[in-house]
Amino acid sequence: MNRTLVEAARTMLAHSGLSNMYWAEAVNTAAFLRHRVPTAAFRAQETPYHRWYGKKQSILSTNHW
Repeated sequence: MNRTLVEAARTMLAHSGLSNMYWAEAVNTAAFLRHRVPTAAFRAQETPYHRWYGKKQSILSTNHW
């Protein structure tokens, strides 16, 4: 999982042209997205967030901590 987050953060920073000063924010964003994207390991339309908490996360929610 760590390698996945590091690679995603590195890709986001490279694509955006931002400096490494935003490394922590890029890793947080990568983790946020990773926990909300459905995977083949779960049932259809089920995200890791839904599996862990037993409820769907509001897409409109900006508080992801």
